[in-house]
Amino acid sequence: MTDADTVKLPSTSPRRPLQGPLTRRHILQLGAAAAAVAFVPWSKLTPTAEAAGGGYTPTLQRFVFSGDAGAAGTQRWRWQCIQDGQTRPTAAQVPEQFVYATAVRRNGDGLGLTQCLAPGQVAAEWLLRDGAGNLITRNGGGDIALDVGNPNFQNDAANFLVVKCRNGGWSGVWLDEVNFDFSFGGWSGNPVKYPDNASWQRALTAFTKYLAAQLKAAGFKFGGNLGSYSAYNSATFARDVVTGGMIPGVEFFVAGNQNAGQAPQSTDGDQDNNWPVQMGWLDWCMANADESVFHDDATDTNRITYSFCSFLLADNGTGRYGADTNQDTNTPYPQCYTDAGKLGAPIGARYQPQGGVWRRDFTTGTVVVNTNRGSVTYNGRAYAGVSAVITASAAPATEMHGAIAAHYNNTPGLAALFGPTTTTERITPDTIGRYNHFDGGGGGSIYWTPNTGAWSVHGAIRGHWQSLGWEAGPTGYPTTDENTTPDGVGRYNHFTGGDGASIYWTPATGAQLVHGAIRDRWSAMGWELSSLGYPTSDEFAVPGGRRSNFAHGSLTYRFSDGAILIG
Repeated sequence: MTDADTVKLPSTSPRRPLQGPLTRRHILQLGAAAAAVAFVPWSKLTPTAEAAGGGYTPTLQRFVFSGDAGAAGTQRWRWQCIQDGQTRPTAAQVPEQFVYATAVRRNGDGLGLTQCLAPGQVAAEWLLRDGAGNLITRNGGGDIALDVGNPNFQNDAANFLVVKCRNGGWSGVWLDEVNFDFSFGGWSGNPVKYPDNASWQRALTAFTKYLAAQLKAAGFKFGGNLGSYSAYNSATFARDVVTGGMIPGVEFFVAGNQNAGQAPQSTDGDQDNNWPVQMGWLDWCMANADESVFHDDATDTNRITYSFCSFLLADNGTGRYGADTNQDTNTPYPQCYTDAGKLGAPIGARYQPQGGVWRRDFTTGTVVVNTNRGSVTYNGRAYAGVSAVITASAAPATEMHGAIAAHYNNTPGLAALFGPTTTTERITPDTIGRYNHFDGGGGGSIYWTPNTGAWSVHGAIRGHWQSLGWEAGPTGYPTTDENTTPDGVGRYNHFTGGDGASIYWTPATGAQLVHGAIRDRWSAMGWELSSLGYPTSDEFAVPGGRRSNFAHGSLTYRFSDGAILIG
């Protein structure tokens, strides 16, 4: 599957990736079903870099809440979130280091924002209370809700964090629980000042946007942990704060319980079937943020592999993946991280080759994730329930399946002409079709859709089809193989587009497109055996209509009455 061909093709201009953001910007809604998971174009690497084997290097991050942040293996991590007071690695080991903070006062945290209060200052106006005058707390009083909507608190908190970053040499601040609400997590009550979730979310949004702006102005980054719990008003909040400059982070990303054989769900158990939901989070963040963070608290290799591979299915080069602190000390460093470095460049979006199985292709490997509760067999390989595999090789992944493979093997002479496939079977950008590319035949392809079946295109006709935009252009999908014309001079393919389209080629005329009403008239006249002969141009605009030139004349479509004029 691909929306961008990243292998070297024999044609003059490689198939370029789709550009621009996702269209399904509602994907963050927590009620999204599996069908709503958007496809993400890989557009962060240039085609030149991809064709040259630019490779894929996942950005790994690490959360350090206790112990030695400079433990062995920190050279693997390019980004760390570290509690203030913990031992830090050198900048050479980890280039970006964020100090951990929280908008609630938490026992044991190195940087609760209540530290911005002057010593001994009560600042009663900053502490939220319920209707009885009691503080809003949880965890036995260890967490105290602060009035994040108070402008004085916002100002003091921002000043405190800027000074902390400047004096401590931090890259920025990572703020936990930036969009929690009081219905989740065991809070003691609801604050009088914010009687409903909407008013509280407005205060959190204003607070977070203010911090992001102040830190950015001072030259520091600001990231926030967007909890993926169903109680959070996530879509509205994320849209507001990410556009305001916050780096979004999603905690407990697809932390499936591999050992119990359960479908993936967050560790707090608050979601059902949340793999598509959290993939929706990932897609949204990739489409809307300059960089984003995904953190799984898994400690066993199977779960780490599962969540990491899920991340690879959608990463567009701006994402950062992280897992539990103990990866460096309590469990073996997962082989999947090393394997990912051998995948090469991504060559398309993820796709679903069979129910519950998702795949993404790279120039020298593949990533497959089985989201089913039970074991399945895909492409001749058994996958345990809720599992994932990275397959990397020294050569590009090359596979054919189904109707494309049948057409390749059963069409006389086609296999000899095309040679082995240079790609795996891929999905077209419109998600309707499938295709494989080949080096033989002057550059060949076999395209398939449910309505057209599988057909081959190659050589100069394929080159012209590519220049017109492949199946997304005026030609649409092929409906025939390349055939020889009755006079033995030319070659042609028919296509679906423009109420019927054809590309004809001869040594004298080259490849030219004829389609729509002009093609219909030419067909009625006898195609290339007519008095007009072969087309010598694509269709082009003229005053009041459209025209195609032929070896012995022209056909012009007149807009005013739909007439076809022979010239």
